[in-house]
Amino acid sequence: MFLQNRICLLLGTVLLFGLSQASAQDRANPLPLPGTEIKGTLRPGVRTETFYALEASGSVEFTLSVTGYQDWAMLEVEVLDTSFVPLLKFEASASTPNGSDKRAAKLRLGGKQIVLLRLSGPSANKSGTYSLKLSGQVAGAHFSPTVPTTAQKKPAEAPIENWSVLLKQQKQSEPEPQRTANPTPAPRESGKAVAAAMPAVASAIREIGADKRFALLIGNSAYETVPLKNPVNDARAMAEVLAECGFQVTMLENADKRRMEEAIRAFGAKLDAKSVGLFYFAGHGIQVNGTNYLVPLGVRIEKEADVEYETVDAGRVLSEFANARNALSILILDACRDNPFAAATRSLTRGLAVVKLPKEANGTLVAYATSPGNVARDGTGQNGLYTEELLRNLRKPGLKIEDVFKLTRIGVKERSNGSQVPWENSSIDGDFFFVRR
Repeated sequence: MFLQNRICLLLGTVLLFGLSQASAQDRANPLPLPGTEIKGTLRPGVRTETFYALEASGSVEFTLSVTGYQDWAMLEVEVLDTSFVPLLKFEASASTPNGSDKRAAKLRLGGKQIVLLRLSGPSANKSGTYSLKLSGQVAGAHFSPTVPTTAQKKPAEAPIENWSVLLKQQKQSEPEPQRTANPTPAPRESGKAVAAAMPAVASAIREIGADKRFALLIGNSAYETVPLKNPVNDARAMAEVLAECGFQVTMLENADKRRMEEAIRAFGAKLDAKSVGLFYFAGHGIQVNGTNYLVPLGVRIEKEADVEYETVDAGRVLSEFANARNALSILILDACRDNPFAAATRSLTRGLAVVKLPKEANGTLVAYATSPGNVARDGTGQNGLYTEELLRNLRKPGLKIEDVFKLTRIGVKERSNGSQVPWENSSIDGDFFFVRR
């Protein structure tokens, strides 16, 4: 009986060792990803450690589910690059008998690349099952790992060499492109040629360093029909920042049609060929038959025909720019809110229309708080969503004007979950900086 028990114990030990070895996979020789879902079992006394190779790009999401049978079960997931640098690490553990746990994690990659996926579960007295689902641009690696013989196997301390072999095999397994009888080589430029061309490119793009900078800002909030919370605050904040950027600022608050038109006329008279002009309007703006109108205070619109006579055509500002032929013209319209006169304007289109840039004007940029035909948010804080992001980026030194509005678009898009996307129309052929380095 004693001998029989010893034999059973020995066989059990060998079996557990074999299971442990079978469940382990050397990271130097990873398994190709079997699919977009990996399932497995966690056994008491058996350490789970498996490595998979996969090809991925862009955003990859991992969803890990673990169910415990005894006590609790845990599995750890780690993603590494081909140099074994960790990119992502998370775990799930079922902490109660027959309980379960579910965790999700995202990894953002650039272009297509091969990464290593490590699944690890401690031994101890833990048992259960797991499921790891992958979604996104994921595929199994295009190679099968070579498992060296005992005599040829390289030490685990030098896994990078094995990775290079696998990557080389992958490249060799890819089909060669079809060859034509008389192939025409693609034109190539050496690094020296590109470097030599850069000064010519840089000299072709001039910097717009105008001697004078003028800004006219209008913020209308106190409308009788549909008042707005933030436009006056937005205009005040813009005035402060633009003054810091060297602009001579004129600002109107809650202006009627006459004050707006007089200010626009005086603004245009200041501009000349050596100046930069910036016009900013925050308030209600409406589009009728493809024309954008800025809404003053004190208007009375009962029918569509009233719009032309009660409001200010945004094209009036562009006409002032064209007449002055100034070095750079900037028109910013945070005026894409809902039309308060929708019942009176049968030809209403949501948001504002695309502005046609006049040929007579020099470089011009027209910026909208949201894309044409859509509606912008007034915001719940001190400033509107668009102007708040714009203010943040105007202060950053060394940014070209296009980058200022690009960063603003990114910020607004993220904060609105994609529902508001700022938009620009530009004919600028030079570089302009609100704040130099």
